[in-house]
Amino acid sequence: MFRPGIPIVDSAWLGISGAGKRSLGEDFLSRSDTGWMPGYKKPCRFCGKLVDDDSVVCPFCTRAHPLQPVCPYCVAPIDLTWSMCNTCGKALTIACPKCGSPVGPDNDVCEKCHARVRYRCPTCGAVVASDSKRCDRCGTKLKDFWKAQKG
Repeated sequence: MFRPGIPIVDSAWLGISGAGKRSLGEDFLSRSDTGWMPGYKKPCRFCGKLVDDDSVVCPFCTRAHPLQPVCPYCVAPIDLTWSMCNTCGKALTIACPKCGSPVGPDNDVCEKCHARVRYRCPTCGAVVASDSKRCDRCGTKLKDFWKAQKG
């Protein structure tokens, strides 16, 4: 039955399993079994709360890159079992300067002694040196960021 203002779409044409024709809204709402969620939010891999799919930082747990592991230097997707980034070639695990414990690409603070080992750009999440004026990746000015870190 045709209802004015509501488009009828054949689900087979969209590549969605299911018989018959449905309104476009019904198709998207019925996809919860495949992981689609209203608003296209996805769970943070650290705290599990829903974040936007383009989030650089989780607004709940404040961890960088909440949806997938990335290289802390070039922000290319990585596998956490790798020892080096396959894009920029930098080591993904570094030694804590205070206690020498290994610190992986997802951590900016040593889990053993709680010393800060990496600083991240507040805009793109890339690692920045502690004396940088701008982020090398996105160009964000870091003057206010360093003031907040000291204060």
